[in-house]
Amino acid sequence: MSVQKILERLEHTRKTSSDQWVAVCPAHDDRSPSLHVREKDDGRILIHCKAGCGANDVLNAIGLSYDDLFPDTKEDYRSFRTVRDHTVDDFVVEIWNADRKVGKAVTKADKERYRQALMRGGKEIGWIDELLDHT
Repeated sequence: MSVQKILERLEHTRKTSSDQWVAVCPAHDDRSPSLHVREKDDGRILIHCKAGCGANDVLNAIGLSYDDLFPDTKEDYRSFRTVRDHTVDDFVVEIWNADRKVGKAVTKADKERYRQALMRGGKEIGWIDELLDHT
């Protein structure tokens, strides 16, 4: 799929450079554009919500799938498509632990993201609410 087809499904898009755009994120109540869209040289499309929405949440909100971020070519992009939710959850838990070690303050959204990752099977063991109460 082309980046233009994705941008057509987003609201308040604005071009920020030759291959990058910003738009209102459709996955949350976005008042200021927080969704960043970039087209790589090979045609892959990267999306990143600065408010923390996951790529699948954004894509679901506009009726697309993860496969739509890849160009319609014969090139094999399967290795990019193999990231599983549990892997992402493991990363969320690792980032949380690293931030807590250096004393970084956490927001309510950080706690919720961590809680969701634990509930879906992140590596951390223990009672979720007890872990969050101590932060």
